[in-house]
Amino acid sequence: MKLIRLFFLFVLSSVLYAQNTPDYQLNKPLTTENLDRLDSMIKVNAPDAAAYNAVTQVAYTFYRIGKSINAFTWLERYTHLFPEQEKVLLDNLKQYENNALTQYPDSVNRALYESYAIRYAPTEDAYVAFTRYISDDINYGRWQNAINDIKRFAPAFPNKQQHFQDLIEIITRKDEGLRVTNLGDKINTYVSEWDPNPTSEGTQIYFSGNPRAGGLGGDDVWVSSLVDGVWQVPQNLGPKINGERDETIDNISADGNTLLLSGDFMGTFGKFDIYAIDKVGDDWGDLYHYPYPINTEHVDEGGNITADRKALLFSSDRPGGIGEFIPLNTYGNGSIMGNMDIYVCFMTDSGWSNPVNLGKTINTPYAERSPYLHPDGKSLYFSSDGHAGLGGLDVFKSVRLDETWTNWSKPVNLGKEINTILNDWGYKVGITGDSAFFSGFARTNGYGQWDLYSVTLPKDARPNPIVMVSGTITDNKGNNLQADVIWEDLTTGEVLGTTKSNMMSGHYFIALPVGKNYGYYVKKDGYYPTSNSIDLTKSKDGDRRKVDIEIVSISDMKNKSSSITINNIFFDFDSAILKKESTSELLRLVDFVKKNSVEKLKIIGHTDKVGTEEYNKKLSLNRAISVKEYIIKSLPKMNITTIGKGATEPIDSSDDSKNRRVEIIME
Repeated sequence: MKLIRLFFLFVLSSVLYAQNTPDYQLNKPLTTENLDRLDSMIKVNAPDAAAYNAVTQVAYTFYRIGKSINAFTWLERYTHLFPEQEKVLLDNLKQYENNALTQYPDSVNRALYESYAIRYAPTEDAYVAFTRYISDDINYGRWQNAINDIKRFAPAFPNKQQHFQDLIEIITRKDEGLRVTNLGDKINTYVSEWDPNPTSEGTQIYFSGNPRAGGLGGDDVWVSSLVDGVWQVPQNLGPKINGERDETIDNISADGNTLLLSGDFMGTFGKFDIYAIDKVGDDWGDLYHYPYPINTEHVDEGGNITADRKALLFSSDRPGGIGEFIPLNTYGNGSIMGNMDIYVCFMTDSGWSNPVNLGKTINTPYAERSPYLHPDGKSLYFSSDGHAGLGGLDVFKSVRLDETWTNWSKPVNLGKEINTILNDWGYKVGITGDSAFFSGFARTNGYGQWDLYSVTLPKDARPNPIVMVSGTITDNKGNNLQADVIWEDLTTGEVLGTTKSNMMSGHYFIALPVGKNYGYYVKKDGYYPTSNSIDLTKSKDGDRRKVDIEIVSISDMKNKSSSITINNIFFDFDSAILKKESTSELLRLVDFVKKNSVEKLKIIGHTDKVGTEEYNKKLSLNRAISVKEYIIKSLPKMNITTIGKGATEPIDSSDDSKNRRVEIIME
C-alpha cells in the first residue's frame, strides 16, 4: 500500500511539473518573432533545465546550418544565466566563435560580424570579423562601400593602421584588365584539379586531381601537354608516384628534371613530409624523402628547389617560427592554417643545412604557404593570411635584397584582380613572368569544383627578365648524351648553378637572370669539359636561345682525331693578354691535363679576317703562347707547341666572331 502511494505521488508530481513547464516550441523556424519569444521565456525561467535546453538547442541549430556567428551571439547572450553549466557553455562558445570566423556572412547575419568587430576591437579576432563584414562588398566590387567601412573601423584598431592603409591601397589600385582563362575541359573535370606546375618551356603542366578515369586511386598527379595552343587530355604519372593514397605535387624544378611532392608516403617523420622524384630518360626514377631537418615530426610541405639547385624553400608549422606555435588544422586568425612559416635550407658539401626562417618581413604569426622563387633568384611569390589582404590567403610578391635570405622587400599584394575574399594560393608564375597558373573554386566559367586557370600578371608583380638557354648535348658522332651543365659568373668565377641533360634526348635547359656575364660548360666522365659564354650584362629583356653543344671524348682526342675549341678564353681587342674572365676555363684546362696524364699538347690560335694575314698570324701565335705560359706555371715540364694560323681556317662564314678562337690537340 505504501509503494502504491509513493508511485501515485511520483506520477502526480511529474504531471504537475509538465503542466508548469513552458512549451518553448523549439520545432518552429528560427524567425525573428520566434527568437524574441524564446528570449523572453529563457530570461524568465533560467537557470532551469528547459531554458538551458532551449539556449543550447537553438545555438546548435544555427551551428549545424552553417551560421556559427548566430550560434555564438545567441549562446553568449545567455551563458551568464547558467552558472552551473558555465564550463560546458564556454567550451561551446569558443567552438562557435572559432568556426564563425572561418565563415562568411549572408545578408541577414552580416550585422553580427559588425557587432563582434566593434565589441572585441582591437583584438586579432575582431579584425578578422571586420574583414568578414566587408567581404560581400569586396566580392561584388562595391569598392566605395568597403573604403567607407575601412575608414570607419580604422580608429578602433590602432595596432592595425598599416593593414588598413594597405587595404585602401589594394582596393584603389588601378585595374590592368588582367585576362583569366580556364585551361579547358580536357584538363578540368566535374571534380577538382589544383596545384598547377608548368614546365619552364611552357610545353607541359603537372597538377593534382581528384579520382578520374585512368587514376590509380585517391588524388593523383597528372601531366598535360600543350599542342597548338590547346591543353591535351592529361596522362597519369604512374605507380612510381601515384597509388591508393592521396598524392599532391608542390613544384617542378626549373630544368624540368625534378618533381617536388608532399604527403605521408613511406618513411614520413610526422604528419606531412616533402619528397622528390627525378627524371630518368623519358620516365621517372624512385621517390625519395628529404632528410631531417627539412622534414620533421611536424607539417613540412610546399618544397621549391631553386633554379640553381643551391637552396630549397618550404613551409612548416614547426615550433620556433615567427609568433607562437600553432599547428596546422588548429583554429586561429579565421582559418585552420595554423602558424606556417617559410624556411630555406642550403645545399652544402656535407648535405642540407639547418633551415633559416625568412624573417619577419615575409613571415607573420599566422600562415605563409606555397612559396615559389622565380628563376630570377630574387622574386618570391607566396600566400599569406597574416599580411593585409582581401580575406583568407592572398598571393604576395617580395624581392630578395641580399644573400642573407632574411632581407626582403615589403610583400606586395597582387591585387583585387587576382586575390579574392577566399583562399588564394598555389600560384605558379611562368618563367617569362607575364602570366601565372592557379586553381580557382566554383567560378562561373568552371567545369566543376576547383579548376585550373591562367592569368596575366600585373606589371609590378612580374619578376626580372630571364634568358632561357636550351639545346641538345651530343658527342662528336651525333649521339645524345646525359651530362652535367654548370654555369658560372665569368667575372668572379663563382659557380651559379647546375643541371643535367636528359639521358635519352640529350636535352638541357637553364634559366639565366639578365645582368651578368655567364660562362657555362658541360662535364661528363671521359670527355673534355666543353664551354661557351653568354654576356647578359646589358640585356634588359628575356628571350630564348638555342645552343646545341658537342663534347669530344678523351679517346678521340688521344687518337688525334679531334681538336677542342676553348671557347671561354678572352682577350682584349688587338691584344694577346689574357682577360680575368679566362681564369675558370684555364683552370679547367690545367685540371684536365693533370687528371688525364697528357704529356704533349698543341695550342693553335685563330683570328677573324680583320687585319693583314701577317699581322693576324702573329697575333694568333702570341695568344696561343699566352695560354701556354699560363699552363706552364702549373705544369712546368709540360711539352707544349704553339701555332698561329691567323684567319686561314674559319669555321663560320656568317659570324666572324666565332672564328676568333683557341684550339688544343692532344699529341
